[in-house]
Amino acid sequence: MKAYKLDYPGDGRGFLREDIRCHSPEQSWHWHRSWELMLIQSGHGRVMIGDYIGRYEPLQAYLIGPGLPHSFDGIDAERSSDHQAFSLTIHPPDADVQEQAEWLELRSLLEEAAYGLRFPQFLTRACLEYVQGMERSGMAGYLQCLHMLLLCARAESSAEKMSHLPGKSFTFKDRDRMGNLYEYVFSHYQEPITIPDVAAALHMSVSRLHAFVKECTKRTVTDFINDVRISNACRLLIETDRSITDIAYGVGFGTLAHFNRRFKRARGMTPRAYRSRTG
Repeated sequence: MKAYKLDYPGDGRGFLREDIRCHSPEQSWHWHRSWELMLIQSGHGRVMIGDYIGRYEPLQAYLIGPGLPHSFDGIDAERSSDHQAFSLTIHPPDADVQEQAEWLELRSLLEEAAYGLRFPQFLTRACLEYVQGMERSGMAGYLQCLHMLLLCARAESSAEKMSHLPGKSFTFKDRDRMGNLYEYVFSHYQEPITIPDVAAALHMSVSRLHAFVKECTKRTVTDFINDVRISNACRLLIETDRSITDIAYGVGFGTLAHFNRRFKRARGMTPRAYRSRTG
């Protein structure tokens, strides 16, 4: 990995570009205090952003806001000879810089990034052209980064919101506990999960678990588990031709009726309508 720091004029902070090239760019569940623009040039794998679970593909761009948990796992490394991505970290500038016209134009984009945004291929191609020819220091590199973000801002209407919940600033202890919660639920969502089982895995009492999950996600523990199941069901509806009944049981729901009810509550439509719309 190579990193190049591009400071704001007169400021000690700025953009940080990182070149990521490896066979399997596995990242643990984490978040930042700044924004991150991830440009996927090649490779396939699983992406998790907030409560969204899906797959990343070549020529995808993601803008992830502060405090929003995410990971990019190169689970298909054996099917791809190479993974390559570029990461641009956007640190907030001083107040006077934020009042400049260019940064005012970015305000809406950066606010929406609290939920995670995925941009279409045409924008990813343009961003990759910028980042590959980017100056590695000085004003030229800074202006190239800023212009790339302005392209994203002007294409904001074509971006897809990833998570239903915005990022927030967790303490380090919260971060570790949330990581453990996601890891446990992602590993067991296909099985019956009881709340005492989750509490034991996180070394918490049941009452503390309820309070912790409510505080961090604004949902109950049961809702959190079912949302993970629904996110996986969405992926299977898009990527496979498995029957809806098979998918319902495969992601851990005990009855088809419960799955249909939860799915419609979460996505605003039936599983069949979702498959038709996205297929």
